[in-house]
Amino acid sequence: MANSLFTISLNFIVSRLSLIDSLVDFPDTIGLEIFRAALAQDKFLHLKNSQLTRRSLQIFFLAYGDFGILESVSLKESQLFLNDVVDTCWWLFEHINYLDLSHCGLGDDHDILPLLMRGLKLKTLILQNNSLSDEGVRKLTVQPRMFKKVSSLSCLDLSDNEVLTERSIKLLKCLSNLSLLKMSNTAFVSEAKNVSNDWLVSTDLCSCIIRSFNVKTSG
Repeated sequence: MANSLFTISLNFIVSRLSLIDSLVDFPDTIGLEIFRAALAQDKFLHLKNSQLTRRSLQIFFLAYGDFGILESVSLKESQLFLNDVVDTCWWLFEHINYLDLSHCGLGDDHDILPLLMRGLKLKTLILQNNSLSDEGVRKLTVQPRMFKKVSSLSCLDLSDNEVLTERSIKLLKCLSNLSLLKMSNTAFVSEAKNVSNDWLVSTDLCSCIIRSFNVKTSG
C-alpha cells in the first residue's frame, strides 16, 4: 500500500530537521507527530556528540516542552557532555521529571548543583557517587532554602558519596515533597529521631538508574 501524502510529507520534514528554524506557534498535534517520527527514525541518537542533533531536539523542546515530550535524561558517567551543556543547553533539563547524574565526578563546586532545583517538574534525581560532601548538598538546596522555591523532588539518591553526614539531612528538610532518600555508603548513620517522619531512608542501591542517555516520551 502506498504511503499517504501526510506520511510522505512527515518523512520529508524529518529527513531535513536541520533546516527547521522554529516550531513555536506551529500546531502541536502536527509538531508532536513530527517529533515522534524523528524519534522512531533515531534522529536524536547522537545527542552527546552532535551539536546539530542537540539543536534539532531543542526546536521541539522549546515549542512543546510542556507537553512532556522529554520525561527522563540519564547522563551517567557523562561528565564531559554535562560540562558542555550545563550553560548552553539548560532547556534540556527544565521540564524533565527524572535526571540521572550518577558517576559524573561533580564534586562540591560544579555549576549545575545550584541549578538543579530550578526544574519545576523534577521528581527523581540520582547523584550517586559524585564526591559530594555536605557543602555540595548545601549548594544543591540553595533555591528552596534561601528563596523558598518549592521543589517537586520526591526521590533523591545520594548513595556512595562517602563523606555525607547528618548535616545533609538537615539541609534536605527544605524539600517539602521528598519521600525517598537513598544514602547507602555514606557517613550518615540513620537514626529515626534525626530523619523526617515523611521520608523513607533507604540503604538499597537505586534500582531505576538508566545506563545510557535516554529520551523517553509520553503518549
